[in-house]
Amino acid sequence: MTNKEIEARLKRAVSDMTPDVFEKVMSADVVKDERMANIMPSKNNKKKFAGKIIAACAAVAIMFGGAAYFAGNALTESKITIDVNPSVEIITGKSDKVKKVEPLNEDGKIIIDGMDFKNTDVDVTVNALIGSMAQKGYLSEVNNENVLVSVQNDDAQKAERIRIEVVSNVRKALSDNNVSATVFNQVVTDDKSVADTAKEYGISYGKAAFITQLLTIAPDLDAKTLSSMTISEIAALVESKNIDISKIIRYEYDDSIHENIEDAIEDWNEQEKANALVSQDEYIGMEKALYAALDHAGVSEDKAYDISVKLEADEDGIEYEVEFKCDGTEYEYDIDALTGAVKKYESEKDDDYVKPAETVASSSAASSSENVIGEDKAKEIAFKAAGVSASDAKKVSVKLESDDGVVKYEVEFDFDKYEYEYDINAYTGAVISGERDIDDDIR
Repeated sequence: MTNKEIEARLKRAVSDMTPDVFEKVMSADVVKDERMANIMPSKNNKKKFAGKIIAACAAVAIMFGGAAYFAGNALTESKITIDVNPSVEIITGKSDKVKKVEPLNEDGKIIIDGMDFKNTDVDVTVNALIGSMAQKGYLSEVNNENVLVSVQNDDAQKAERIRIEVVSNVRKALSDNNVSATVFNQVVTDDKSVADTAKEYGISYGKAAFITQLLTIAPDLDAKTLSSMTISEIAALVESKNIDISKIIRYEYDDSIHENIEDAIEDWNEQEKANALVSQDEYIGMEKALYAALDHAGVSEDKAYDISVKLEADEDGIEYEVEFKCDGTEYEYDIDALTGAVKKYESEKDDDYVKPAETVASSSAASSSENVIGEDKAKEIAFKAAGVSASDAKKVSVKLESDDGVVKYEVEFDFDKYEYEYDINAYTGAVISGERDIDDDIR
């Protein structure tokens, strides 16, 4: 039965319990009775009688209002599970306030330790739970820990929003407790087989869904054994058995097995979200996203190759991930799907790039300072890319240098609490790379 059906039944039940006396009173035959003179002898008594009717109506209104409040806040709207080894489930109502937190195993009981989370905000609850896990030794400052966050909600878009918010809350809580951890996260939907697995082994629905995914590529593993392991132990097992998870996910060989599993879960979530929203008319479209990235990089369309544009979702919202190469440099941009603004970008040298013969022949000429855009222009381009005005930039330095035959200006400056560093192509003015870091002197 869905939440809407339950809500409708509650309203009908309240309606059935409330006697409909108004119509009966108004339609009843009026019989003159001498006793009426004794009952209502004056205007004052009439006012008292009217007051009683108003009070009765108010009571009925309160009943209906209370029923509406009950339907809107008492019914379960979302389930959020956090698995480390302690497993706990946060249950919220439609108001997104926490109804209760349930332990899903013995360690979960130790974590909750008598705390009452009723009517608290989710971020407060998450912070308290992660803090308790750290204080009680389940999360360590020494080890690279693993945390699994799973969200259930009938509304797919709301589930995705909650996932993003909770993951952000978990990461902040981990940082506050000086814990380094990989946060796996997923939106899970109702699946009877997954629910049966969770019930059979006494684990969270989210962990059961995670194990189910793993068993599709490693059927020799045992669900019961996996259910008794921590998320970190599962990741270590995958690594020790050399299970090729690249069969089902995009695998980055420079990353650890933990990072790849985290990336896989996030990719599934992003793709599901992007597919659900890809038809939305308000997005700028892949072509405009590509042009926004090319324009920012100072690369013409005819010079770009190996172009890739994908619609994705992450903690910062919906965006286009644009990748392309030009003249031995790989570019990667995140473009806001609604506004077309550049959210993030980076570039690096393409190690597989082979320079054309004419470029090699002219490399010696490139080392000279003739025909370069000049330091002032390089600074202007860097300031514009950073969104910083020239008057606000501090500690500005510009150097002309050559890196593997590419002549560039290295522009560095400070603004607010950040240090900026940009590499600008000395001949074209294209932004080769850009970085922004917190100024260590301010920390």
